[in-house]
Amino acid sequence: MKQPYTPVSNYIDLNSESLDIGKIFMSQNFITEEITVETQKPFMEIRDDKKIFNVENNIITQGKTAIDVLKTLPLVTVDGQDNIMLRNDSRIKILINGKENRMYTNLRQVPADIIERVELITTPSAKYEAEGVTGIINIILKDTDDDGYTGRVSIGGSTLETYNTYGSFNYKKSKTTLY
Repeated sequence: MKQPYTPVSNYIDLNSESLDIGKIFMSQNFITEEITVETQKPFMEIRDDKKIFNVENNIITQGKTAIDVLKTLPLVTVDGQDNIMLRNDSRIKILINGKENRMYTNLRQVPADIIERVELITTPSAKYEAEGVTGIINIILKDTDDDGYTGRVSIGGSTLETYNTYGSFNYKKSKTTLY
């Protein structure tokens, strides 16, 4: 049978003139199974130089593209032609994993499922000010083993009997990407 409290025992000499047993504290006896504590990152973190949006577990972005993710962020505006502005200024630099955006020529090619977080830097360092950049959007991708092929084909037309097509193809193997 489990005892609800931890037993306490003291030796008392009844032959002494003064009897002081002091304070007796009772403490509960806890026996537990393994305890697991889980937490999630907050959606938005504010640091000295940037605002970080953890979109990894955002249900709104499931099945969407990087453009759709940017549309959900405060301070970011995306128009109908996918022109991106940060605080209503289009003089921005878009980075992927902290590097120039060379792999994806169009952010519609980046699935939202591989985005871990988006960093908005509204006061870039002096290095970027010389280029006339007023803000930086850094898209951080999840670390995945994403070797393989990706592609996209777009077909368009109008009532004036004009048609157009566009296609892109990416191949990634280890640290090499062809597009």
